[in-house]
Amino acid sequence: MERSSVQFSTDGHGVRIDESVTDKDIFIVAVEEEISEDTVIPLLLQVYTNFTESNIYSEIYENKSIKDVLKDDITSLVKTFHLVKENGEHILIWKNGKIIGE
Repeated sequence: MERSSVQFSTDGHGVRIDESVTDKDIFIVAVEEEISEDTVIPLLLQVYTNFTESNIYSEIYENKSIKDVLKDDITSLVKTFHLVKENGEHILIWKNGKIIGE
């Protein structure tokens, strides 16, 4: 499938399209949202260890922020947090005590 570019102005009032558009064209819209430790995540996967780090565990939280989960847990045992998408895939968003990309 050949793809062409569609660009929107930052104020949402302008659009630029590489080619003509018909009623058969399908558009995929991707929205990027900045995630912080305060962001409430619909499905949040936490990976953590025990004190001896001999076992790895995981837990799923619904509608929680990383900050909410960390205040109830010992932060040093938490390894990672992942955003779980509707299709079951997950995205690493927190590791080594900070948001990925910070």
